[in-house]
Amino acid sequence: MSFKIVEDCEQELLAVIENYINNSIDFDIPKIYFSGECDSNQSDFEHKSNERKICVLASNEVSGLIMLRLLRIIIDNRADMLLEDVLGCDYKPLGTTLTHEKIMKNLASCEKSYLDSYELNSEITTNFIRKECNFTKRLDQIDIWTLPRIMENIKELY
Repeated sequence: MSFKIVEDCEQELLAVIENYINNSIDFDIPKIYFSGECDSNQSDFEHKSNERKICVLASNEVSGLIMLRLLRIIIDNRADMLLEDVLGCDYKPLGTTLTHEKIMKNLASCEKSYLDSYELNSEITTNFIRKECNFTKRLDQIDIWTLPRIMENIKELY
């Protein structure tokens, strides 16, 4: 299937993304996923994710990556990022038609470099270069975002 990127298409696009994630549920045990660039100029999302304060719960890596990108848009209040990310690095003009697979691949690739995942019964620790900065968290100390919560919050931006 394909989707034409036009002005004010964000609500329809979010429905396509939500449907894709709902239909890609694996029978694996869900994991929690974190992402955040470790530089000195961190956004609110990056800070919270690096500190293991927020994450997403997903049934597979691609869904986790896409959900992390949507969560970044929410936390950093960056509504402009959705279409830019969907259209990809070689920013195509409005009117471009993309397959659903290409849309999901573009969104997922945005968070791939900094992805960390943990099984729900595993110890949640950081692995910073400076060992003295590492710490461990319990699940009850983390704000875990699910797909329904993400979709409810992101729709308020569009």
